[in-house]
Amino acid sequence: MVGGAAAVAIAGGVIADVALESRAAALAPAHRGDTGGLGSIAVVAGLCLEEPPAAGPSVGRVTAVACAAPHLAETVADLAFTEDAWPGADVIAERALEHCAARVARLVPDHLADGLEWRVWAPSASTWDAGDRRAVCVVASEDPLVGSLERGDAARA
Repeated sequence: MVGGAAAVAIAGGVIADVALESRAAALAPAHRGDTGGLGSIAVVAGLCLEEPPAAGPSVGRVTAVACAAPHLAETVADLAFTEDAWPGADVIAERALEHCAARVARLVPDHLADGLEWRVWAPSASTWDAGDRRAVCVVASEDPLVGSLERGDAARA
């Protein structure tokens, strides 16, 4: 009987390990150039997005595409926060907006500026608790782009 209980405990431990690894993978950031469906917490700089993210406090999922394909948004920079404790929405907003404003101003060429807007995805208190420590600068376009603003080869499709 002891052997059966030990086997159940071991199996339970393996299932818990797999569940933890799966959750960690879901929270892990993407890599530059990745494509496919991504949760907002995985988004990093260097991704071209098929559609601009939804407006509002919850971005949800986005679809990353190769930058050579027509796309309506690009993540051009990100900012990693190093604090362990939630620093507050005002601190997050101030630092993220300052970082993104400087980065976007440097990357967006004058000939493409019309029809582009930028926004920041930033951690909230609840996503912070889930491990989200990255603000992402996103440039959205009214018309499809090909190439990358970040690499300097973006053009209207």
